[in-house]
Amino acid sequence: MKDKELLKAAALASGLQWSRNPKITHDGLWITAPEHRINTYWNPLKHDEDAFLLAVTLGISVTHYPVYEAVKHSVVAKRYQSGDLMRKGNPTEMVEVYGDHPAAAMRRAIVRCAAAIWDTGQSVSGASSTPQNIATGEPG
Repeated sequence: MKDKELLKAAALASGLQWSRNPKITHDGLWITAPEHRINTYWNPLKHDEDAFLLAVTLGISVTHYPVYEAVKHSVVAKRYQSGDLMRKGNPTEMVEVYGDHPAAAMRRAIVRCAAAIWDTGQSVSGASSTPQNIATGEPG
């Protein structure tokens, strides 16, 4: 998935509504929530606060890897499921290698996990469970 599709799926998973804004010429989405008087630029791939709130909203856990080693090289983000203890596959588990930017890797892992939550139909309560076209946000 490209970054824009990841952002759209993550927004949908967390119950956020986005719209097109011709003034936005950079990456990210224009989030609208009239009931909360919110009209703002949103990009958890680039902004720590957006990524943190996305993780909190969706119950995403973040772990540095390897767990029992002093030196870490990756981050794992996932929404825990009952099958995790039995070593069953978890489609929301995403791993990102730190590279030169550990914080960027963490933000990307959170957004990828949120997109996977949307793809598997595990959105937050209140978010539409109707599949939507990621390109338009319309029911599809």
